[in-house]
Amino acid sequence: MSLPGADEKVPGAHAVHAFWPATEAVPAGQSAHEALPALAAHVPAGQAPHAAAPASGALVPGGQSVQTFCPAIAYVPGAQLAHAVDPLVLLAVPGAQGMHAAEPAVGLKVPTMQSLHCAAPLVENWPGGHAVQAAAAGAEVVPAGHATQLAEPDVANVPSAHAVQLDEPDGANVPAAHAWQAVAPLTAEKDPEGHAVQTA
Repeated sequence: MSLPGADEKVPGAHAVHAFWPATEAVPAGQSAHEALPALAAHVPAGQAPHAAAPASGALVPGGQSVQTFCPAIAYVPGAQLAHAVDPLVLLAVPGAQGMHAAEPAVGLKVPTMQSLHCAAPLVENWPGGHAVQAAAAGAEVVPAGHATQLAEPDVANVPSAHAVQLDEPDGANVPAAHAWQAVAPLTAEKDPEGHAVQTA
């Protein structure tokens, strides 16, 4: 059997304590019986002996084989390859985002404003007046009166009170003020007609 070569991996020796530790970690001793047990001691039975040697040979595993020399070629994985220079082709890097060199030639896509009335319309659409009843109806159609509750209910259904706001909100939601007309309209004002009067 030969000694290992210089390139072989041999584990290093065990480290040595330079001095004794201050406190030794020694396990506690075993407890002892104060007296012999009353019952018989539980002792395992002894091994049975062979009456004679076995007829066939003893079954003993074979010894380990010994390597007489180092192999000619060691099976060691190769090292990682390295780039000697930068690659000839360009790196596969996504392009940057494009940007506008100048304002677009066409107008911006902005929705148009609401149209305005420059003047009053020529013919205004006003609803017609109410019709007039020429004579009294033969029998008046009057809805029936409300029913009367004779007794108070056992359990009154009373709505709960409104909640109280303890703090003022950060921003009050106040509706905008009403618009107002700067000048009077060009045409005569359109007032609705008065109600008709029933003569009989």
